[in-house]
Amino acid sequence: MHIFAERGYADCSLADVCATAGLSKRQFSEEFQTREGALIASSRTNPLRW
Repeated sequence: MHIFAERGYADCSLADVCATAGLSKRQFSEEFQTREGALIASSRTNPLRW
């Protein structure tokens, strides 16, 4: 997710991540356990977007 690259991981709230990904908080929690999990998954699926 580009939001981590733009703002830095520490400055991205769960709400920010969900808004960027187009997910509700419930959808996010069904897919990932943490923001870190989303960051890792994103880097694996879109490594060139970093």
